[in-house]
Order: sequence, then structure tokens, then C-alpha cells
Amino acid sequence: DADPQPVPPSTEMSAGTILGIHNVFIVIPQFITAFASSLIFAMFEHIQGSGKAGGQHAQQIALVMSLGGLSAAVAAYLSWKLRSQS
Repeated sequence: DADPQPVPPSTEMSAGTILGIHNVFIVIPQFITAFASSLIFAMFEHIQGSGKAGGQHAQQIALVMSLGGLSAAVAAYLSWKLRSQS
């Protein structure tokens, strides 16, 4: 009947803090991306008018995906540069 040893409170708090910080840095880019995407769609809607159908949305989606790819490439480069410095 050996009871498991209790985890010290400082360890529990630091694990929660690390998880919270991790979640913040995961969610913030998602919010930025959603905001930027909505601006791009609104800008194209205003420029091209709302009466057009067909290829209009394909251009908007292509631009958002291209910006996402460019952002991923920049993030990969910065991560590689950070790793090579340490």
C-alpha cells in the first residue's frame, strides 16, 4: 500500500506556467492569421465588388495561402538561425 509521493507545489505550478506560456504562443499566431485573412478578404471584396462570382474567391484564398507559406518559410529560417547561434 505504498502511496505515490506527492509532487511538490513548485513543480506543479511551473508545469502549469510552462503549459500556459506554450498555449499563448500557439494561439497568438492563429489570432493574427485570422485577423490578417479577414483584412485580405475585406480588401478584395471592396476592390472587386460583391457582385462578382467565380474566380474572385480563388484569388483571395491563393493570396492568403501564399502569405501563410511565406510566413512558414520565414519562421523556419529564424528557427534555424536561432539553433545555429546556440
